[in-house]
Amino acid sequence: MRRQKLLINLFIAISFCAANLFSYYRMPEGSTLDDGFVYFGWPFSIYAYGGYWSHAVFIWTGLIGNVFVALVASRVLSWSVAKLSGNASLNKTLLCILMFTCCLQQSRAQATGNTKPEQTRVVNGQVLTSPSLPSIRLEFDNKFKYAGTQKFILYERAQVEQFFFVDADDQRRIKRMYWVQFEGYLPGIEASYNYPVTETVNLGGQTYIVNSERIANVSAALKHDPQSDAAHTASFLESKGYRLNESIRFQRFVRLVDEPKRNEFIVVYIEDASAEASGGDDKEFLARAMKGFTILK
Repeated sequence: MRRQKLLINLFIAISFCAANLFSYYRMPEGSTLDDGFVYFGWPFSIYAYGGYWSHAVFIWTGLIGNVFVALVASRVLSWSVAKLSGNASLNKTLLCILMFTCCLQQSRAQATGNTKPEQTRVVNGQVLTSPSLPSIRLEFDNKFKYAGTQKFILYERAQVEQFFFVDADDQRRIKRMYWVQFEGYLPGIEASYNYPVTETVNLGGQTYIVNSERIANVSAALKHDPQSDAAHTASFLESKGYRLNESIRFQRFVRLVDEPKRNEFIVVYIEDASAEASGGDDKEFLARAMKGFTILK
């Protein structure tokens, strides 16, 4: 009996190692999306590679899940073998389990191979197009010039892609601007976005959470958290020759774009708070923020 259990445990261990090795060799070299990931592991993914900066993530929960499944499979198989009699029955049981494991792995490989490539987010003129998370097209007023895009990992937890449209003076001081951000948690990060809903607006048939704020000292705010998405934004704009004023006012539009709430879409409108045009109450400011762009779909 002990020898039987040892053989069963060895068989399960070899089967799971072989399935994960096969999954590794079947893993594509890269994702079809610039912010996408490729995975390997069976039955749960244990490794992910990709994202904006070719970020590698070891998924501990997947490894624990695989070990747990292997242990359960070993116990179930041992119990099944104990109920059977004769070597012929044992051989048939092991053969059926091996065939079942190979079929599951082949099905997963075929599903991966049939995945259609997706396009990246692009800007054409005044129109920003995103094919997913969310699928949306935004058109900005001609007064706002496209200033570029950047990608980075935020706090080692989320992948971010930003786009900027600015209205600046002759000295490239920003009078108004739009900052568009696509953000999502990395694989293996157990988290979701959760915002208090105090005020909402409808844009393009979707509900967005909105809030506004004044920043009296931009430099101090950026120094307080130099790794924030705002700090990345300021650094990027500076690299393009643009300057934010010390006092700004911003209006933010936020929408969660998937059921698990792991991805969000943000539009931030920023004004120079020292300018005369930046007056008015919050409702007037919200109206100005909504005036400079249109959601086409």
